[in-house]
Amino acid sequence: TATDDDRVAVARYAWGVDYHDVMRQRLRALLTSMATEAGPGFEALTCVDHEPIQERVFAEAAGIGWIGKNTCVINPQLGSWLFLGEIITNATLATDAPLPDQCGSCTRCIEACPTEATISAQGAAGDAAAPYTVDATRCLSYLTIETRGAVAEDLRGAVGTQIFGCDICQDV
Repeated sequence: TATDDDRVAVARYAWGVDYHDVMRQRLRALLTSMATEAGPGFEALTCVDHEPIQERVFAEAAGIGWIGKNTCVINPQLGSWLFLGEIITNATLATDAPLPDQCGSCTRCIEACPTEATISAQGAAGDAAAPYTVDATRCLSYLTIETRGAVAEDLRGAVGTQIFGCDICQDV
C-alpha cells in the first residue's frame, strides 16, 4: 500500500496524452474551418511550443488572461491551467480587449516556490506592479525536465518528491 512518503510528483500536463499532439490536432481543425470561412488568399500556419514566439505576451494582448507573478498566463475561469498554441495568419480578425492584472498584492506563488525561482524585476522604487521572471536554473520544472546531470547541491532538498515538472506555483 502506497503512503504519502512513497509518492512522487509529476506535473499535471504530463499525466495524459502529449499536449503537443492534442494542440496540433485541434489547431489544424480550427485552421481548416478558418480557411473555409476566409476563402481564397487565406494563408496561415500553426505553432505549438516549438517556435520562437512570445506566446504569453500575445495571449495577454488577446484577452486570454494576464501574466501572473509566476510568469504563467492566468485566465479568470481556468487559472493558469491552459496550453497556448498559435495560428499565424494573414486574415483580419476581430480583437478582444486585454484583461487587467488581477494578482494585486498577492505573492502566494512566490512564497510557495521551494527554490525561490520567482524573482522580482522591480525597479529601485520597489514597484509592486513590476514584472516578475523565473530563474530557470532554480525552477523545479527546469531542474527535473531540462537539466542534464546532477541538480546543484543547494537545491536538492527543495526538489523533494518532484520527479518531472512542478505545479506548486499554479496550485497555490
